[in-house]
Amino acid sequence: MINFNIILFIVTIICLIIATISDIKKRNISNKLILFMIIAGTTIAIIQTIIFSSWSYILNTIKSIIITFIIGYILWEIGALAGGDIKLFVGISTLNPINLNILGKALGYQTISKPIFGITIIIISILSTIPFLFTWAIYGIFGKKYYLILWENIKSKKTLFSFLNTIILLIFISSFLNIFSIKIPYILTFIISIFLIFIFSKIQKYNIKLFYGILTIVYIGLIILNIFGTIKNIFVIKDMLIIVGMVIITFIIINTYKIITQKILIQEKQIDALKEGEVPYYSYYEENNKIIPKKTNILTTIKQMTKGEYQKNLKIDSNKAKGLSEQDITLLKQWYKNNLIEDKIKIKKTIAFTPSVMIAYVLLNIFGDFLWIILF
Repeated sequence: MINFNIILFIVTIICLIIATISDIKKRNISNKLILFMIIAGTTIAIIQTIIFSSWSYILNTIKSIIITFIIGYILWEIGALAGGDIKLFVGISTLNPINLNILGKALGYQTISKPIFGITIIIISILSTIPFLFTWAIYGIFGKKYYLILWENIKSKKTLFSFLNTIILLIFISSFLNIFSIKIPYILTFIISIFLIFIFSKIQKYNIKLFYGILTIVYIGLIILNIFGTIKNIFVIKDMLIIVGMVIITFIIINTYKIITQKILIQEKQIDALKEGEVPYYSYYEENNKIIPKKTNILTTIKQMTKGEYQKNLKIDSNKAKGLSEQDITLLKQWYKNNLIEDKIKIKKTIAFTPSVMIAYVLLNIFGDFLWIILF
């Protein structure tokens, strides 16, 4: 009996190797390769349907293509993935409507018998880029001595002031929970903490005296309760140390992220040297005959879409993973000739995405659908 899963796995791996080499060398994936994957996957599904007299094979393939395309299109529309990446995921999902789980079966790992492998591999592929970005960031921070900038950011008055306020608020939350002996899951504590920090930060911006006035009154009340009241252990040393440690780690992570996104992953490039597919750091808007660069993100894009303001005055979108088109580059050159922008623009440094897809595919065939098993 023919083992179709082995055939599909081998075909997918070979296609991913070819796509990875092409992506690293040319930063492009051949449409012919994607077409081959779709034709091969559909053909094998039809053969399975005939041999096993079951429509589930071809139906799962069709469902997988549709589901992957819809999710991919949404991610493409908001700029999270490029068109070439979406086509590759459609090709993979055609060959793998359901996780083949080649090695996972022998190891006892489970899979989901629904045609959602396309969604799974998209998520795991995105997560698989983290090690590459982390390695790149470590090199930048220590190799180029960006840790000196990190230290300057952390010890600045603004950061220390924010650091102190955050600790005060978190200790307040911890004390409040101790008063009423409330035991709730850590994730819920985290959500409540973020909510209260948000509320108090609004008060702080509105009136700094009111902010410290409220906190002072609350803390005086807590101390009185702790000394003269029946409620004890409001201020737990262990909790306070954990809070301080968490805040320190959080502030280091936030400032490290700023350095990575603003220094390590950014470069300046002459407009005449720009290439198609490179991703600009700023989005460019045309307002009152002026070109205005603005830093936006995917959340900004979604918000603008919901308000119907996404395309308003927008000329070049920095959140599109597909990067600059030939028309965008021509437009930038025209703006420069008309003295509307400088001769250089900031470009995001990007890495080839297909190696992460390869890693994700191998992981899913070793550990099964671990993502959905963990979540549900």
